[in-house]
Amino acid sequence: MEVLLMKRIFALLLAAVSLISLTACAQPEAKTVSKYQLAAPQYPQMAQYPDEAKFSRPNGDFDSDGFNQVYDAWQADRRKQTDQPEGYTDVLGGYLRAVIPQLLTGGSGENKVCSPINLYMALAMLAEVTDGESREQILTLLGSGDVDALRAEAAAVWNANYCDDGAVTSILANSLWLSDKISFKQETMDALASGVKWAPPPLTRRFRTGSTSRPAGF
Repeated sequence: MEVLLMKRIFALLLAAVSLISLTACAQPEAKTVSKYQLAAPQYPQMAQYPDEAKFSRPNGDFDSDGFNQVYDAWQADRRKQTDQPEGYTDVLGGYLRAVIPQLLTGGSGENKVCSPINLYMALAMLAEVTDGESREQILTLLGSGDVDALRAEAAAVWNANYCDDGAVTSILANSLWLSDKISFKQETMDALASGVKWAPPPLTRRFRTGSTSRPAGF
């Protein structure tokens, strides 16, 4: 049953390859909004990790007070990201046990690399733009009772794994791409881009059908 479910989920991902881009964890800041961009991501602002060299005085003394002030600000922002509801990772256990074997086996001896958390976020986005049996299968795989629960769980997972403090850059970056030949429900786009159901909103963009340009990460 699990194998059939996984085949169905990956079939959905393949069918949605023009919609959801699985990109690398670290991404540059959002560029200027273009006429084809429906929404731009707004990332949390984090205090930067202090550079000890900047707190060393010419006479060799170390400015401990200045360093501690910057360090405390950095630590507060770091804790803000990692301080998520207790047990938020519980839903990931079954998902990881189902997905990892599917992603890392059958490579004929070749090494494989995957990002299961980025895949989790992409599937959570996919749940927003599906309904019926397809949505139920995604929710089952991700261990969520309903789409509202998934929104909260995905936001917690995203925030706990986000860091952009000058020392570490970890940004789960997924985007939604729409052909200009496909109609869409504006309320769905608003839900994905609102920042209420997602933190932060994923990038949503339209592209010209037949264009040779492709999004980063494809």
